Amino acid sequence: MGDFTTYMADKVLAEVFNGVAPNYPTTFYVGLWTTPIDDFSDGSAAGEVSGAGYARVSLEVADWKPVSNGVVSNNVLLQYPMADENWGMLTHVGLCDAPTGGAMLAHTALVPELMVSQTDIVLFRPNELVVTLS
Repeated sequence: MGDFTTYMADKVLAEVFNGVAPNYPTTFYVGLWTTPIDDFSDGSAAGEVSGAGYARVSLEVADWKPVSNGVVSNNVLLQYPMADENWGMLTHVGLCDAPTGGAMLAHTALVPELMVSQTDIVLFRPNELVVTLS
């Protein structure tokens, strides 16, 4: 993911500099957006795919590789259900703490953007979701 959201950055900074005990999720949910999302977006941000067959895909803590050199990435295949209708042009991916709504933790733009039509299946192979602190 390209950037932590302000919500997540505040959690990390409060832990490191203010000694606030962390309350991080153990399950993460990867959502797809057809409109831009940014550092101030949350899991209810407008533009998330809502087409038939869509649901966020979950990742457990064990589904991430160990952090190395300030980088962590998925070590499992993430596969969305087959699109039952056109989902449109995917422009962004968001990492959230709930299957719907919730807080957004990180986000990135898809490059290139991805048109999803009926019967398409969106997937991210291992190492394709990368999270860094920058």
